[in-house]
Amino acid sequence: MKLANLLPKNYVQSYKLYLGLLYAKRLFLDQTIIALLVGVILGAQFFVLREQTDDLAHTAANLNKLSSSINVAELQKAADDQAERLKAVSEVIKIKSDFSPFIDEFIEQVPPGVTLQSVILDSSKKQIDVSGRASAREQIVLLHSRLESSESLKIVYAPLSNLTAATDASFRFIVSFTTAP
Repeated sequence: MKLANLLPKNYVQSYKLYLGLLYAKRLFLDQTIIALLVGVILGAQFFVLREQTDDLAHTAANLNKLSSSINVAELQKAADDQAERLKAVSEVIKIKSDFSPFIDEFIEQVPPGVTLQSVILDSSKKQIDVSGRASAREQIVLLHSRLESSESLKIVYAPLSNLTAATDASFRFIVSFTTAP
């Protein structure tokens, strides 16, 4: 359906011009609003990205300071020292489990009134070096006889000086492990 144009003929040209200008005005207004929205969005992104960039630069500067203060050779040396300590501890634990039955049997042989002052375990020689004090000489003799009657412990060294004092006597024995207890 076509509408009739009721405008006088001399105004048709100016009306078309008016409609074109109105269309251009709306188009310009819409483009301006879109440009402003895009500008606000891009501006906000710019400020957010600039803040993140500043944070990253600050973090990178801190990491550079930390990495320059950390000495890798010292860290490696500390790690090696720690590994050596762990190896030594594992060896001690292995020795303890291997020789604990012998130590337990030796402790069972110690009579009352005898105080052990030092117990040195030499795992390579399979020996225990023991020194201590007894309130009477008879207790040293009893310890000596118990060690001689043991199946897995044998006396290697028992000096005569163990028997010189009658009371508050000091003693020293070196005992070897011979068989499993």
